[in-house]
Amino acid sequence: MTDLEKFGNLVKAKVFNLQHVDRSLTRRVFDDIHKLETDPEVHRLVDIMKNPSDWNARIHAWESLRNLGPQIMGWTESLKQLIYSKDGWSQIFSAELLTGVPCCENDAVPVLVSTLETALDSKKHEWARMACGAIGNYKNLSGDLLRLALPVLIRALDSGDINVRSYAAKTIGCWGPRSIPAVARLSILAANTVDPLAESFLNTLRTIEPSIQTPTDGIRVALHQNSPSLRTETIDMISRKPHLISLLIMELLCMSNDPDPRVRRALAMCLSLVQNPDTKIFSHLDHLSRDWDPTVSLAASYACIRLDHDAAHHLDNLTNHLKNDQPMIRIFSAWALGNLKHKCGRQQIYHLKAALAKERHPVTREKMSRALERLKSKRLHFFKWGG
Repeated sequence: MTDLEKFGNLVKAKVFNLQHVDRSLTRRVFDDIHKLETDPEVHRLVDIMKNPSDWNARIHAWESLRNLGPQIMGWTESLKQLIYSKDGWSQIFSAELLTGVPCCENDAVPVLVSTLETALDSKKHEWARMACGAIGNYKNLSGDLLRLALPVLIRALDSGDINVRSYAAKTIGCWGPRSIPAVARLSILAANTVDPLAESFLNTLRTIEPSIQTPTDGIRVALHQNSPSLRTETIDMISRKPHLISLLIMELLCMSNDPDPRVRRALAMCLSLVQNPDTKIFSHLDHLSRDWDPTVSLAASYACIRLDHDAAHHLDNLTNHLKNDQPMIRIFSAWALGNLKHKCGRQQIYHLKAALAKERHPVTREKMSRALERLKSKRLHFFKWGG
């Protein structure tokens, strides 16, 4: 199988998972197409596009159909039919041609999103650029389609190709305030002054929220969104750029009373990376260590030990949770003990070995064993909840 065939098959598989169509309605559309008068040239070119044996001929037919345009009889309907075919490249070509045609977004956008995702996975930058630009021609996507497209476009902001990144930012910007979930990632990227697209990312941020004048303004906006998932993701992004923590420390500390435990847990993990912590930070971490949610409490105790604050007390909290009824809590506790190096001497190894000897859950046993191995390593490991 060639790379082109593999790419087309991957898109076909992804499209099948994204298309939620009424099959009886689709059959009626196909029946209507057979009754419809179609321009003979459109019919000829569509037949060529269906033929996988001659790639150059398919490309030529694709370009020729673009030159004909939707004003030709049967053009739009024939391409819609190809979208629901079993050939990935026919779907890709048709979705790109239908870009911007009114009432075709439900047909085309799932294909374009699948194309972009596959292109990013396989580093096919030319097709990623095409998909980004094509999606951007739909200025008024429905909420469902926007939620489908936006996460993949945000991912494209980190592509290895500068043009893909630029196209993705422009497309995200075309939806204005509706692109608010992209603010955190754009802000982190805009804060990197050596990035040649930093100014472009900042301009996109301003089209989403005019009050944003600097990258840190954008991060503050993201931290105050209604979505707990977005607030959590924003804190996780800040954690991966420790130099931003000091710039945003006041906003971060204000989130210690956030109503969502995912946010509070992410905050505690973020604070574990603070350089030169003061009593105010320790006070917030002590507060979080008494949280009703055990994952928040564990994260706060982990942070306190990392920062050399009341280590004996917080070690007790971590080791006590090695006996928690929930396997995921035991795993998190084991991870924390293994990732603290030898902050508490041999006690970490003692407690992990004792817990491992009694553990019967196979996944938890594996994670505890890995935690013991990490104590021999010099590298820190970021904990991905649920991973």
